Amino acid sequence: MLCSILVAAFTSSAGALTTGTLTASATSNNSVIAVSGSGFNASETVHMGLLNGTNGYSVYNFTETVTTDSAGSFSANITLPTGVYGSFNMTAYTSTVAAYTEYTISQATTAITVTPDDSNIIAVNGTGFNASETVALTLADSDGTTVYTFANSTKTDARGNFTSTTVIIPTNLNGSYTLVASTSSATANATITVPDLTGPTGATGATGVTGEDGVAGEQGAAADSTVVYAAVALSVVAIAIAVLAIMKKR
Repeated sequence: MLCSILVAAFTSSAGALTTGTLTASATSNNSVIAVSGSGFNASETVHMGLLNGTNGYSVYNFTETVTTDSAGSFSANITLPTGVYGSFNMTAYTSTVAAYTEYTISQATTAITVTPDDSNIIAVNGTGFNASETVALTLADSDGTTVYTFANSTKTDARGNFTSTTVIIPTNLNGSYTLVASTSSATANATITVPDLTGPTGATGATGVTGEDGVAGEQGAAADSTVVYAAVALSVVAIAIAVLAIMKKR
């Protein structure tokens, strides 16, 4: 069954219920509000919840309960649910008393600051996230494509903030980027400029010293004597033929 109506939970004999008073106010912690009530019975357990302001359906039942004092009053801090925003009727109730107050849960504005914004070593601070959330830090290019994910994620404190998380950007990246801090429920970003740390190409170095002569190679194999003698004989024959040819011409 879809959300039940809390008012119905006070039993069908609503006329038997006494109306108490309830107030709720924000605290410095985005995830916590301060509540106080009166007009209840002494030393009894009070349950609290959020009702849809339009149809009265239950939106959320707080896990925390409070106990009234001897005067039937109470004061406490309660944790707001994650991801629930808008205007609600907050209720505090027992089996005999019910109290209501209007309360608006505003979605916190998430933001990050970077110091400095023109370096490859940057300190990141964030505010407005939910409490105790893991925050992933990434770099995105002008198209919104993630180009680098930092290994050192961080976590928000009880107020949804994180401070002084240092990130080191690889030296092969330079130019304008968006540093993104994201959780499962919120995202914030800041523009940074990463300097080019490669530097200009250096001058050509001088020619090195000539190296030493290499080791002499092995001596070749001796020539075949038969081939040598044949070559000499052919040379002698060739000379004799040439002499005979000259004498005939005379």
